[in-house]
Amino acid sequence: MHCTVLDGERKFHVCWNLIESVDDDREIEFKVEVETHGYVGFGLSPNGGMAGSDIVTGWIKEGQVYFQDRHATDNITHAGDR
Repeated sequence: MHCTVLDGERKFHVCWNLIESVDDDREIEFKVEVETHGYVGFGLSPNGGMAGSDIVTGWIKEGQVYFQDRHATDNITHAGDR
């Protein structure tokens, strides 16, 4: 497993693991640990920008955990309802 910290305050940790199966399929498993009082977003981009990236957002409301899979269409808007 590989891990890194994504911010200067050491509140956003990401770990990932490459999983290879016997039939040469590959998957990447991510673990995100964030100290926050609101929501967390994590995205993967083909070019380093927000446009075209795949994003997961998550939050807790009244003890219930919510996650959404989103896709950014530009640098400020992403598809999906919150």
